[in-house]
Amino acid sequence: MEKMDAYLQAVTQQGKFSGAVLAAQGGTVLYSAGYGLANREHEVPNTPQTKFRIGSITKQFTAMAILLLHEAGKLDLHDPICKHLPYSPDIWREITVHHLLNHTSGLVRTNDTATARKLPLTLREIVETITRTPLCFKPGTRQEYSNDGYILLGDIIERVSGRSYADFLRDHVFEPLEMTDSGYDEHEPVLPHRATGYQKLGAEWVHADYIDMGCPFAAGALYSTVEDLYRWDCALRARWLISPASHEAMTTVTPLLANYGYGLAIGREHDRRTIGHAGGINGFRANYTRFPEEDACIIVLSNSEASDFFGVSKTLGAILFGLDFTLPTVKQSVPIAGDRLAACTGVYEIAPNITLTVEDQDDRLIVASGKVRSEFVPESETAFFREESEDSLTFHLDDDGAIHHLLLRQGDVETPARRLPERRETRLIILEGMLGAGKSTIGAFLESHLVAQGIPAHFLPEWVLPHPIRLDDTLPHSYEPWLDLTVDAYLERSWARWAAFVRKRRFIDTVTVLDGQLFHGDLTNLLMMGASREQCDRHIAQITEITAPLCPAVIYLTSGDVRQSMDAICQTRGEDWRKRQVEWKTKSPYCQERGLSGYDGLVALYQDYRVLTDSLFADLRLHKMTLDTSAHEWKRYQESIVAFLPIAPIPARRGPTGDQKTCAILSR
Repeated sequence: MEKMDAYLQAVTQQGKFSGAVLAAQGGTVLYSAGYGLANREHEVPNTPQTKFRIGSITKQFTAMAILLLHEAGKLDLHDPICKHLPYSPDIWREITVHHLLNHTSGLVRTNDTATARKLPLTLREIVETITRTPLCFKPGTRQEYSNDGYILLGDIIERVSGRSYADFLRDHVFEPLEMTDSGYDEHEPVLPHRATGYQKLGAEWVHADYIDMGCPFAAGALYSTVEDLYRWDCALRARWLISPASHEAMTTVTPLLANYGYGLAIGREHDRRTIGHAGGINGFRANYTRFPEEDACIIVLSNSEASDFFGVSKTLGAILFGLDFTLPTVKQSVPIAGDRLAACTGVYEIAPNITLTVEDQDDRLIVASGKVRSEFVPESETAFFREESEDSLTFHLDDDGAIHHLLLRQGDVETPARRLPERRETRLIILEGMLGAGKSTIGAFLESHLVAQGIPAHFLPEWVLPHPIRLDDTLPHSYEPWLDLTVDAYLERSWARWAAFVRKRRFIDTVTVLDGQLFHGDLTNLLMMGASREQCDRHIAQITEITAPLCPAVIYLTSGDVRQSMDAICQTRGEDWRKRQVEWKTKSPYCQERGLSGYDGLVALYQDYRVLTDSLFADLRLHKMTLDTSAHEWKRYQESIVAFLPIAPIPARRGPTGDQKTCAILSR
């Protein structure tokens, strides 16, 4: 298997893989090895025994548990889930266990927020959120992937078996199959050979965002090794745990629907039938592929979000079957001067109404096409490449040494684009105020609206800048600025944050929409820290001066009644969120000095905040709009904002058709 090793060494050197792989055929392991580091801080290498989070590969184990309970006579696959879940709302009466297993239930949340939460959530809190979600279609009529459905299956397993989900899998799956290195991942236990999950920011490796593993639950909370997953593959192949009929149900697609059985996807690769599943969770990527007719399987587990795990799995399959494959060349990034990077920025026209925008974002070259944004790393002053693919970008100069056009290479396809003259009709919109709808998507909506009108735009959420109290590792990871900072120190940090943001961005031919939290968070903290009116005035004046080169047009959005706004926010975000807000905000010096406590104290704090912001912004040239947010009429908010926008359309070079074409360019 020298070809597999040569290929994996190459993609590891490129930063496109870190993890472990296993290839087997005919009941024999042909290749198994680890690449890259399981822990970068201690330089611990990955091995076939390294434990990785496997994300949605968990779903096939959840499906197996349901089938075991079915064969034990404790449930039927066509039972209405209301029979086992007493909290089921009336709209679930037609949903069966079968519908949950093959994603035909209609329970589809577009962002599956429960699987992306950092705060600990109980199963009860998660399912309460799911019960409030309307069905997207009549059960059994369509198929759409749903993490929520598998979370509910986990609850059914616990209720029917009388055991926890983790214990049931341990006793009925892992121990019988001698999968001693697999289980339900939790943050607290010390787990030998556990890999740390990473992501890449530019060329830098950083820890992946934390996720509480109670959130993905039966949809994606397991860990395993490539060796244990091979034991699982052998069990599926030999039907060790369930009957042939149950195995057939697990690996058969639903008629007239897509490519999913029970916890397993059925497809084709290398012109061969496949059964398997991919998985992705913070810091980890995974793929399990079985070729049933060839009696072969490929297992890829990775502790890097930057891993090309699909490409690795597909290439290993090609090598296994003696097919052609490409051995990637290793490119090295080189540092270049900031002015040379800035010289590359601009708008480049591929064809009429089809453009690419090249930006310098924090000394990183970003190429934007519609909503697709990709980073290219320099290998010279005029040549750049994408670390996660074979794409490259070359800038060509005219006789005067200025950039005339670029050449985008994707595989064997070369796409030239000429540089357009710069235009500086830039406007900055800062959304401010307290909209008590519990929404954080006003800026994202505005971006979509402007782009649909032919106005180039992109939304920058609040996390584009580090919070002033977390600019270095010497400060606690806390959102309580009164713990360690004086007001003046906080102001200095905030101003430095804004100045760096403005200095490093080039706003060309675009509308940039900033999340209001970039202002709102600062002002709320200053109020709670007990800042004086003079200090707040100074802050607004300084930020206004810093952002002046961006020509800000400020829309101050505010709601009509503070208590109604807070009630609406708490209703949307839940009781736990309300309790946390009350607990830490009423500990602030401002609240302590005024005796503000409990929920009434929180409301009083925001009433004072309203007075402060109305006063601070009174002298600015801005547009104030008051909305009644108590009714949660989100569509009406959108219509009101659009009607109020003080923006004239920028002459557009690209329409909807052009946007679709350019998005496709960087998505190849």
